[in-house]
Amino acid sequence: MGFETSVMGTSLTMPRYSCDHNGILILQGANEEPLVGRFSDLNETHQLSQWISLVPNQDADSEELVASILKYMKRQISRAYEGLMDFKIYERITLNNLTHGKVSLDRKDSQFGKLKNLWVSQAAFSRSGNLLGCLEESQKAWTNYSNAQAALPAENMTAEASL
Repeated sequence: MGFETSVMGTSLTMPRYSCDHNGILILQGANEEPLVGRFSDLNETHQLSQWISLVPNQDADSEELVASILKYMKRQISRAYEGLMDFKIYERITLNNLTHGKVSLDRKDSQFGKLKNLWVSQAAFSRSGNLLGCLEESQKAWTNYSNAQAALPAENMTAEASL
């Protein structure tokens, strides 16, 4: 595995705040990691504010570091939305380990090891990434699957498949 990260998150439930922005928000102090969040409506009277920050996985077990990241997150939110923390009704804090990273697996022709009936297509396997990588990997998996099916002897086909 390559560089692995965990995600530290906080979700704040509050009465409707004056933020009507539905998009993704990014807060970043000078020389600090970005904080990503969004506001969403829970119902007509309450709103949810969710924020996350990436944490190097080797630091996720450090209580002091996790506490300092949480303080940083709250400080950035308070700077951007003054008084927001004063109105919170409920707060949920989460730390999810190993949520992001790079995985290296033994993969050949969109298959893993000895599993002859499992084809995998994932943009993360492509050097292109994103939508182009997804399309490239899907095409590769489909081609390999089609070639494998064409190579099967006719007697291996079921009655339903031969109809």
